[in-house]
Amino acid sequence: KTAYEISLGLVGSEMCIRDRALSALIKFKISNDFNEWEQHFYAAQPMARQAGIIELFHGIADDDPQTCFVLCHVSSKNAMDKFFEEAGEEVAKSGHILESTEVTMLTN
Repeated sequence: KTAYEISLGLVGSEMCIRDRALSALIKFKISNDFNEWEQHFYAAQPMARQAGIIELFHGIADDDPQTCFVLCHVSSKNAMDKFFEEAGEEVAKSGHILESTEVTMLTN
């Protein structure tokens, strides 16, 4: 291979690593009903987007209306942790029981 072909291969592999999508599946309990929680959730979206968190899906478990799931793209786990640290009080006001939160990080 020529140096040009090798460098193209390196650029391609670097792009694959850099372009990987990092997502988080967040599972938690709520202390209120889903509609009330959802109103607070929508109101917090601008703040979440500013933190690099883009919601893809949110819903409740079929067998337990107090168990919620949020799937989102995140810029990094640190960014998500920082968001919950800084916005924890607001998140709790939505009915989200912070102590029940389970986060599973996903990548492609």
